[in-house]
Amino acid sequence: MTTESNQPLSIEELSQLNEIIEDCAKTINKDNKFKMPSGINDHFLPSIDEIFGFFNMKSDVRTLYQTMINNNVSIPQISHGSLHQLNNGGVGKGVFYKFMGVMKASSNYILRHVLSRQGSWIERAHNLNTNAAYWLGITLGYQQMKSDPNLNQQELSNYQCLADFISSRCHQDIIYKEQCKKRILAGNIDTTNKLLVWETVVSPLYRQHTQLSEPVFTMLRHACEGRDLGSYSVQQKSEFLQRSFEAKYDFLLNCIACYEVGYVARMLELTNDTNTLEVRKGFISLTLDQYVDTENDKTCFHSLFLVVKSNLSNDDHKVTNRELASYIKMNHTAYGEESLNDAQYNVLKKWFKQKDLPSNERLQQFFDDLAKAYGFNNDDHMLWVARMALGFDALLKQRTDAIINELGDEIDVTAIWKQALSRYRECYKYHFHQHFSGK
Repeated sequence: MTTESNQPLSIEELSQLNEIIEDCAKTINKDNKFKMPSGINDHFLPSIDEIFGFFNMKSDVRTLYQTMINNNVSIPQISHGSLHQLNNGGVGKGVFYKFMGVMKASSNYILRHVLSRQGSWIERAHNLNTNAAYWLGITLGYQQMKSDPNLNQQELSNYQCLADFISSRCHQDIIYKEQCKKRILAGNIDTTNKLLVWETVVSPLYRQHTQLSEPVFTMLRHACEGRDLGSYSVQQKSEFLQRSFEAKYDFLLNCIACYEVGYVARMLELTNDTNTLEVRKGFISLTLDQYVDTENDKTCFHSLFLVVKSNLSNDDHKVTNRELASYIKMNHTAYGEESLNDAQYNVLKKWFKQKDLPSNERLQQFFDDLAKAYGFNNDDHMLWVARMALGFDALLKQRTDAIINELGDEIDVTAIWKQALSRYRECYKYHFHQHFSGK
């Protein structure tokens, strides 16, 4: 993207935008309020809220608004209640105009693409029932940051492979849904027939643009047929759940794999390492390999620390949990030297038991101090790995509770979960070879 996209909108562009805003405002009334929906439920391209939530991040309007306030950007004042309603019940014209003022101040790079009126991907996405418009906004924001000389461009390059994957999947989603929309409007698809929709609309998209296995497609077909899970044996239920996990979290696993490929690629470049014929693994792959091992009974977050200990240890010295705990920031004045380490160790043990889990800020401080002590570079990479591990643990707990409530406690949900996550190896290998083959 050119730096022109980052410049303030011209008088002509502002005039165009104001015309669009006025047209939109005419449609707003008490029965048709303006709102920014969180997105639709779609495994192929999930909502931003779903993926950001996995990493313990917020993507709602209130978060955007507060970020701009914190950055001292001059924007119209909007109450917390109105910001909440923007993502929920909707707002009237007054708040709508204020929100458009926020968008003018924060997102000129997105607005410029919308104003181009040349069949832009964002405009096409807005004409469909898709999450693509929001994701494309994220990728445009990334491209804007890449043209900012004040930002660390080396660190930003970690995300290029991820941004490319998201853009590609958005384009695939938009093109396919445009084709399906034409067929539906022409009366060629009976949208009330779930099985027919699966066979003619959904299945071809997944087969063409994902690496999901045939058992996943069989499971999805059975779901469309309305098969009763209650009649399944425990083994059949387990198989069904594993394949449903693989389908639901396909996008997430691919996003994580693309981020790791980008990070590993930069590390190889920095060390002038050109051996890319074999798959080179980073901390994410190592952590998930450790976690899904059938002999491992630890959480994903605990598994990360096992990997960290292994990588920091050598023949002369084995790093212990107490040593790791000593880098947990605590109030030194409240403890003596001996009792301080006991307190730090107790905190670490709580983390391993998924109690009093650390904030993102505390995790970043921990890995910064650890990196300083052991002499390795830590931008925000280890924080992302930790967020991922905590995200998988949280998802497992949520799914376990829901499955037990629905199907009983005969099923080993943890074992099924690990089998589903073991697919990450395939995702990572695929994107690694795609990246280094230049495809």
